Amino acid sequence: MKLPLHALAACLLCACSSVVVNDIPATTTVNLQPRQSAALGSHAALRFDAIVDSRCPANVKCVWAGALNYQMTLSGGKAPETFLLGDNGASHASTQFEGVTVALAPLTPPPVQAAGVPPLAHPITVTITRR
Repeated sequence: MKLPLHALAACLLCACSSVVVNDIPATTTVNLQPRQSAALGSHAALRFDAIVDSRCPANVKCVWAGALNYQMTLSGGKAPETFLLGDNGASHASTQFEGVTVALAPLTPPPVQAAGVPPLAHPITVTITRR
């Protein structure tokens, strides 16, 4: 049995990509809480792993203001992709993988906590766009 050339190319593309993108809808917006996942089609998922808050605590004077980032994992292929979303120099409000853009919607950050107090859990909105 012979595979058509475009089917063979699609199989090779999926084998090389770390995430199966052809199953992800063109644009999907999801609201996630920490440690929550959302299915993106039948073969891919996005997980909000953790809040990474290095902002200067409310009761401390700091030289650097710090940053608020969100650790995410995009899975659905050979190897999951773990990345940070934020809007500072250490991370980006969006990131691109082969065929997919993941973007953090603008949000009002939670208040800065005192030293030793974990960051407040809060939802985020993420848009996934298949290119």
